[in-house]
Amino acid sequence: MAQGEHVIAGTKRVKYPEDNAGSVHVTVTAESQKKIDALLQKYPATGPRYGANENKFVKK
Repeated sequence: MAQGEHVIAGTKRVKYPEDNAGSVHVTVTAESQKKIDALLQKYPATGPRYGANENKFVKK
């Protein structure tokens, strides 16, 4: 998102990478990016991706 190239692999359906490819038509203004960054700092992603119970099913 306006921060360089990112690859998202492992989608479950053909529709998902097609939807992701559509993001090349989205423009993020500097003002919008500042708002997004402020929200991400206010509500950071914390903790593990999966809970202890779900983690048992994740291939490692």
